[in-house]
Amino acid sequence: MVEIILIDDGSDNDDVLTELQKLEATESARALIVRKTANCGLAATRNLGLDLCTGRYVKFLDADDLLVAGSLDYQISELESCTNADIHLVNYCLSSSDLSSFSWPEFSTLPKKELTASYVASSWETELSIPIHCALFRRHAIDEIRFEEDLEAKEDWLFWHALAKKDLVCVTSRQVGVVYRTHEGSMTRNRGLMARFWLKALGKIMDSGTSLSAEEDRLVTEHFNHFYLRSVNYGFFEAEVETLLDKARIHVPLHREDSQ
Repeated sequence: MVEIILIDDGSDNDDVLTELQKLEATESARALIVRKTANCGLAATRNLGLDLCTGRYVKFLDADDLLVAGSLDYQISELESCTNADIHLVNYCLSSSDLSSFSWPEFSTLPKKELTASYVASSWETELSIPIHCALFRRHAIDEIRFEEDLEAKEDWLFWHALAKKDLVCVTSRQVGVVYRTHEGSMTRNRGLMARFWLKALGKIMDSGTSLSAEEDRLVTEHFNHFYLRSVNYGFFEAEVETLLDKARIHVPLHREDSQ
């Protein structure tokens, strides 16, 4: 039996929720579970789904993204045939919000080497980026892992880092199984805001005891300096950012763009 858990996290479309609750109450739809929350955020919503689910496998899907037809059945069959695997990954493509255009992501979903904690910590956004929807998990593999609810972004990074620390077996397929929709007003386009979440996430990773080699440390620092530094270095260096940099153990260039 397929179990579908729908969580409405504070939307103002009561008509949709009402219809879903009617469907949930019917005898023929006992696998459908509907919950309404008060705008708790992405991490808390996913955690609620994890608390409610009872099946052998877990698949996440945000409301605006899509699964390619047949991809879920394909991933289930792959895990059924590969009994020692804990996670199955498929590729994804990007689309405009109206699905009128499609493109390939800059970073591959598929890891180029074993998913170790230091690899996930040092290569995220430079060599590796795994949307949570691309994975099918055996439920026992993620039973003790939850998303960080104090982060509004980069919670996926921490989730994958926690998975990597468990030394799980991951199998991959180049088949595209997920369509990830992008939006002009998305929070991910605010690089200054995302820089803060990136630093907070890296600080948590460092606090967890993950050790980086000198080369991995260099890669992480270079990524921040190249991709995020300018967005938090407009005229002055904020005290909050200084604290986050120290916690994440990021070394910035000596030259800073002071206000003119």
